[in-house]
Amino acid sequence: MASGSDQQSVYVLQRLSIVAGNDFRSADPGVDQNTGRREVSFTLTNEAGDRFYDYTSKNVNHSMAIVMNDQIKSVPTSRARSATQGGSRQLLAG
Repeated sequence: MASGSDQQSVYVLQRLSIVAGNDFRSADPGVDQNTGRREVSFTLTNEAGDRFYDYTSKNVNHSMAIVMNDQIKSVPTSRARSATQGGSRQLLAG
């Protein structure tokens, strides 16, 4: 279940990984200084960054599940496409 979500929540997922563990160069938790919301800053390989950019560009205002070890950890909504192809990213916690 996504952290902070209702135990009764049900998510229907498309089994499609945009990025996986080996696509990450680094990942660090943080807090958005403007909103106080939790966020994760991460750096992907160039190839994974391009895939993530393509996916987020096509799915603005849609939810995206963050799944680890077959457990939904968060369900953020893509507010905007990933800033640039390749390189570093930030995601607000769902």
